[in-house]
Amino acid sequence: MKDRKYTSAADAIKAAQQGLACEIEALRQGDQGLATGWSIVEQTAWQDFLDITEENHDRSNGKG
Repeated sequence: MKDRKYTSAADAIKAAQQGLACEIEALRQGDQGLATGWSIVEQTAWQDFLDITEENHDRSNGKG
């Protein structure tokens, strides 16, 4: 299993949604640095979501 920040797909997708909302708000306020930081949070959460769902799929199909 990969080292990740989020342990469930639901937590990861919730974090991605929150990250996107914060990124948009930072851009509205003109803070590109903060927006970039939130973009990284969002990307990390989406990658964890994809990894978790792939592992769950593999497990349910006898691959893991």
